[in-house]
Amino acid sequence: MRLVVELASYFRVSAKVALIRLQLARLVSESQAKELCDAVDRGEHSILAKRVGIEEAPDSLSEIKARGQYRAPARMWEYAVGGYEQGLLSAGRIAQAVHRTPEHVQALLDELGVLPPANEPDY
Repeated sequence: MRLVVELASYFRVSAKVALIRLQLARLVSESQAKELCDAVDRGEHSILAKRVGIEEAPDSLSEIKARGQYRAPARMWEYAVGGYEQGLLSAGRIAQAVHRTPEHVQALLDELGVLPPANEPDY
Protein backbone atom coordinates (compact mmCIF):
# COMPACT_ATOMS: atom_id res chain seq x y z
CA MET A 1 0.00 0.00 0.00
CA ARG A 2 2.87 2.35 0.76
CA LEU A 3 4.12 2.16 -2.82
CA VAL A 4 0.66 3.07 -4.09
CA VAL A 5 0.53 6.08 -1.76
CA GLU A 6 4.04 7.22 -2.69
CA LEU A 7 3.39 6.91 -6.42
CA ALA A 8 0.08 8.74 -6.13
CA SER A 9 1.72 11.58 -4.23
CA TYR A 10 4.74 11.82 -6.52
CA PHE A 11 2.76 11.82 -9.77
CA ARG A 12 -0.18 13.82 -8.33
CA VAL A 13 -2.75 11.21 -9.22
CA SER A 14 -5.29 9.37 -7.14
CA ALA A 15 -4.37 6.16 -5.34
CA LYS A 16 -6.69 4.28 -7.72
CA VAL A 17 -4.81 5.61 -10.76
CA ALA A 18 -1.46 4.65 -9.22
CA LEU A 19 -2.80 1.17 -8.55
CA ILE A 20 -4.10 0.80 -12.10
CA ARG A 21 -0.70 1.81 -13.47
CA LEU A 22 0.99 -0.79 -11.26
CA GLN A 23 -1.45 -3.39 -12.57
CA LEU A 24 -0.85 -2.42 -16.20
CA ALA A 25 2.89 -2.63 -15.64
CA ARG A 26 2.29 -6.11 -14.18
CA LEU A 27 3.99 -5.15 -10.94
CA VAL A 28 1.09 -6.47 -8.86
CA SER A 29 -0.92 -9.63 -9.36
CA GLU A 30 -4.67 -9.64 -9.87
CA SER A 31 -5.23 -10.81 -6.29
CA GLN A 32 -2.89 -8.14 -4.92
CA ALA A 33 -4.61 -5.51 -7.04
CA LYS A 34 -8.04 -6.52 -5.76
CA GLU A 35 -6.85 -6.45 -2.17
CA LEU A 36 -5.22 -3.03 -2.66
CA CYS A 37 -8.28 -1.68 -4.48
CA ASP A 38 -10.51 -2.75 -1.60
CA ALA A 39 -8.13 -1.05 0.85
CA VAL A 40 -8.19 2.17 -1.20
CA ASP A 41 -12.00 2.03 -1.27
CA ARG A 42 -11.95 1.83 2.53
CA GLY A 43 -9.68 4.90 2.69
CA GLU A 44 -6.70 3.07 4.10
CA HIS A 45 -4.34 4.89 1.74
CA SER A 46 -5.24 8.24 3.35
CA ILE A 47 -4.61 6.90 6.83
CA LEU A 48 -1.25 5.44 5.77
CA ALA A 49 -0.24 8.68 4.05
CA LYS A 50 -0.89 10.66 7.25
CA ARG A 51 0.77 8.04 9.41
CA VAL A 52 4.08 8.02 7.49
CA GLY A 53 4.05 11.74 6.69
CA ILE A 54 3.40 11.51 2.97
CA GLU A 55 1.49 14.53 1.86
CA GLU A 56 -1.41 13.51 -0.32
CA ALA A 57 -1.36 15.84 -3.30
CA PRO A 58 -4.76 16.32 -4.84
CA ASP A 59 -4.90 14.88 -8.33
CA SER A 60 -5.41 17.33 -11.19
CA LEU A 61 -8.95 16.16 -11.97
CA SER A 62 -10.01 16.68 -8.36
CA GLU A 63 -8.54 20.18 -8.45
CA ILE A 64 -10.44 20.99 -11.64
CA LYS A 65 -13.66 19.68 -10.11
CA ALA A 66 -13.10 21.67 -6.91
CA ARG A 67 -12.87 24.85 -8.97
CA GLY A 68 -16.25 23.99 -10.49
CA GLN A 69 -14.72 23.39 -13.89
CA TYR A 70 -14.95 20.52 -16.33
CA ARG A 71 -12.21 18.91 -18.39
CA ALA A 72 -13.33 17.06 -21.46
CA PRO A 73 -11.48 13.82 -22.15
CA ALA A 74 -8.74 14.28 -24.74
CA ARG A 75 -10.34 11.80 -27.14
CA MET A 76 -13.67 13.63 -26.91
CA TRP A 77 -12.00 16.95 -27.78
CA GLU A 78 -10.13 15.29 -30.66
CA TYR A 79 -13.37 13.92 -32.10
CA ALA A 80 -15.11 17.27 -31.61
CA VAL A 81 -12.37 19.10 -33.52
CA GLY A 82 -12.57 16.52 -36.31
CA GLY A 83 -16.35 16.90 -36.44
CA TYR A 84 -15.98 20.68 -36.66
CA GLU A 85 -13.46 20.36 -39.51
CA GLN A 86 -15.88 18.10 -41.39
CA GLY A 87 -18.81 20.44 -40.82
CA LEU A 88 -20.62 17.93 -38.61
CA LEU A 89 -20.44 19.97 -35.40
CA SER A 90 -20.72 23.67 -34.67
CA ALA A 91 -18.72 25.51 -32.01
CA GLY A 92 -22.01 25.90 -30.13
CA ARG A 93 -22.68 22.16 -30.08
CA ILE A 94 -19.12 21.42 -28.97
CA ALA A 95 -19.51 24.04 -26.22
CA GLN A 96 -22.57 22.22 -24.89
CA ALA A 97 -20.69 18.93 -24.76
CA VAL A 98 -17.60 20.32 -23.01
CA HIS A 99 -19.43 22.74 -20.68
CA ARG A 100 -17.90 25.91 -22.10
CA THR A 101 -19.28 28.95 -23.86
CA PRO A 102 -19.47 28.93 -27.67
CA GLU A 103 -17.11 31.94 -27.66
CA HIS A 104 -14.53 30.05 -25.61
CA VAL A 105 -14.69 27.03 -27.91
CA GLN A 106 -14.50 29.21 -31.01
CA ALA A 107 -11.44 30.98 -29.57
CA LEU A 108 -9.76 27.60 -28.96
CA LEU A 109 -10.56 26.43 -32.49
CA ASP A 110 -9.26 29.71 -33.93
CA GLU A 111 -6.09 29.43 -31.84
CA LEU A 112 -5.54 25.93 -33.25
CA GLY A 113 -6.20 27.17 -36.79
CA VAL A 114 -9.10 24.75 -37.21
CA LEU A 115 -11.55 25.78 -39.90
CA PRO A 116 -14.90 24.31 -40.88
CA PRO A 117 -15.18 23.08 -44.48
CA ALA A 118 -15.64 25.78 -47.11
CA ASN A 119 -18.57 23.90 -48.71
CA GLU A 120 -21.59 22.13 -47.27
CA PRO A 121 -20.81 18.48 -46.52
CA ASP A 122 -22.03 16.12 -49.24
CA TYR A 123 -23.90 13.31 -47.48
